[in-house]
Amino acid sequence: MASVLIVDDAELFREALRAAFSQEGFEVVGVAADAMKGIDLSREFEPDLVMLDLLMPEMDGFEVAQRL
Repeated sequence: MASVLIVDDAELFREALRAAFSQEGFEVVGVAADAMKGIDLSREFEPDLVMLDLLMPEMDGFEVAQRL
């Protein structure tokens, strides 16, 4: 089973993604509302996939991807 981390600043979208990934058999290892928490969770869980919002306040998804 592939693991996924969801990083998005929109709460409803995070929860919809969590439900969709879980329904499709993915293991959702973490959900983050901001970039720094997403980076921390990625380092902790080393997911197979990171579902990353590109337009977030403070640090955009492109910068997060570079740090990962």
